[in-house]
Parts: sequence; structure tokens; C-alpha cells
Amino acid sequence: MKKTLVLTLCLFMILGVLMGCAGGTQKEPTPEPTPEPTEEPTPATQPPAGGTAQGLKDGTYTAESEHTEHGWYGATVTIKDGKYMNIDFVKYDSEGNKVDMSQYKHPPAVEAMEKYPQQLIEVQDASKVDAIAGATSTYNGLQEIMGKIREQANQ
Repeated sequence: MKKTLVLTLCLFMILGVLMGCAGGTQKEPTPEPTPEPTEEPTPATQPPAGGTAQGLKDGTYTAESEHTEHGWYGATVTIKDGKYMNIDFVKYDSEGNKVDMSQYKHPPAVEAMEKYPQQLIEVQDASKVDAIAGATSTYNGLQEIMGKIREQANQ
């Protein structure tokens, strides 16, 4: 009786191992077809920020970067006679309140908020503004905004 019980248990264990191994052969998933590119800008493909204001319509334009859980950036840019004349660059917190940069605790961002608009007026091309280490989101916000400003002023 013990031999029969032991043999039956061994048989069930062998069958269990074989069944487990047999389930391991899976078919490779079929890759999804690549969607066709669209012509309209999407959040991933913003209009280029680079370029001078030459040929853009005079005026004062306002744009904001993408809103995130950490806040966003906004800017009002004045273009006159093919030049960026004035840039008011602002950081907002996640609730939409303007951030007081004199109280902000991240020195690279504070430096960037001051220097990026000045440098853009000097070089007249957002793609030639030097990024400041530690202020990547500020730099990206400026680039996104300038792409939107150029798009508005080009219409």
C-alpha cells in the first residue's frame, strides 16, 4: 500500500513538472503597426523654438508651457521690427500661483529665470540660449513657450 501511494505521488509530481514545462512555450507577440505621422503639431512635436523674430508679425504674445504637477511656465513676448524686444518669463506653482523667485529654494532655476530672457534678447534666437545646469525644466519651458510664440506670430 505504501509503495502504491509513493508511486502515485511520484507520478503526480512528474506530471506536474511536465505540465509546467509544456506551458513555457509562448508565441512571440505580433508587433503593433506604426501609426502614420500627422502634419499637425502634438505635445510631443512642438513648433521649433529656434529662429529669430525676423519676418514675424509685430505684437505682444502670451503662451504657457505644459501644466504639470510641479507647475508650469508662462511668458509674454513683445516682437517689434523683427526683434524680440521684451520677455516677461514667469514660473507658476501647481495651483497656478506666481512663484516668488526671491524665495525659491532652487538656485539654478532662480538664475535661469533671470538669465534666459536676457540672453534671448541678446542672441535673438531661443535655440542659442545656453542651458544652465540644474535648470533643465526651466530651459525646456522656455523652448516650448518660444515655439508657441513663434507659431502665433507667424500666422
